[in-house]
Amino acid sequence: MTQKSSFANRNRNIIAKIILILTLWLLTSCKQENQVINTTCHNISTISLNLEKQDKNINLSDIVDSVYYIHLHSPKDDIVGEIRKIVDWKNHYYISDFNDNLFCFRKDGVLKYKLNKVGKGPGEYLKLVDFTIDKVNQSLVISDDFKWRYYNLENGTYTKETSAPTPAYKMECLSNGQYLLDASFNTHDAFLENDNLFSIILTDRNGTPTQKHLPYSKLLRPQINIYWKNEQFFSYKQEVLFNRMLSDTVFALTKNGLQCKYFIDYGKHKLPGDILETDKVSAYMVKIHEYALLSEVIETDRHLIIYSQFENKPIVSTYNKDQSKVINCTYKGSETFHNDINAIPITPFTAITENERLISIVYPDDIISKAKNSSSKYLQSFADTLSPYGNPILAISIPKK
Repeated sequence: MTQKSSFANRNRNIIAKIILILTLWLLTSCKQENQVINTTCHNISTISLNLEKQDKNINLSDIVDSVYYIHLHSPKDDIVGEIRKIVDWKNHYYISDFNDNLFCFRKDGVLKYKLNKVGKGPGEYLKLVDFTIDKVNQSLVISDDFKWRYYNLENGTYTKETSAPTPAYKMECLSNGQYLLDASFNTHDAFLENDNLFSIILTDRNGTPTQKHLPYSKLLRPQINIYWKNEQFFSYKQEVLFNRMLSDTVFALTKNGLQCKYFIDYGKHKLPGDILETDKVSAYMVKIHEYALLSEVIETDRHLIIYSQFENKPIVSTYNKDQSKVINCTYKGSETFHNDINAIPITPFTAITENERLISIVYPDDIISKAKNSSSKYLQSFADTLSPYGNPILAISIPKK
């Protein structure tokens, strides 16, 4: 072989290696932009629940120290309907209802503005699927299936719209501007046409998917209505907690990524480990009501508050972290918790505030007589401000530390 041909061969080898390196780099880059994460569970805590053993109710004083109330004030034409989601941010409560309204209330309960823009025109939405607060850009973001619509946080004026990566029944804009989407309860036909579906999607600030977690099966679609689900994520200590359908694992999105945090062990009523396998899920669905189904988990410093579905009934459980003590109670509206603090009926918690206080929704006609007959002058005067047909009331509970 001549020196010239040897040099040419070396050049070809070098070029081939460069091409290989570039190809691997490009593949890695693409994967990182839209990577599928196989979550593994290490050091997961197990919480054992026997839902056959139930108490009459749960003493509120076991989990919180005190409760105060915020009456939502608005004109008669702007009454809040059945509340769907509450977000607490910078001295305001942002509240959506099932009538596709979105309200902004000041911390004193006075209405600041209301969005009701159902339609097809500029700035309008066909359906208020969910909303979140973009804390980086100070925007109110509404999910309208395949569109995200942005509004000024201060006054509710429309600013822009973008395409959504997927319809999601839950969305949360994180403190770094990324979006966390839960599509596991999605019934949109266009979403289900895909073969490569995931429950949890993390996007960048522009809504472009960067990570996908927890594969989703189309076979689960008929089971969506058996679940008792809240409409929002719950956060604790900079972690966002969530679970997916037909799973007893509670996941936490932390600064280190997605991690398994708790396993809820329902004993003989726990779901089979292979229930999500395509060739088995249909058979299990026939007897799904024999199993306990995990719905939501709220975490405080001292407790876990666990919502489950068992024998066609919603169950509320409290778990004391220090004592490993569990109390179970069938959901009975305002009778689920025995308010031994001030005797005012209180419903199970549906949201958590920016400073990790628990929010319940109560209605005036449920509490007026109790408040008037209370020994508390605060509650007596509070009752005088209520109308039986007025807005809901936010009960804010301060958890035990």
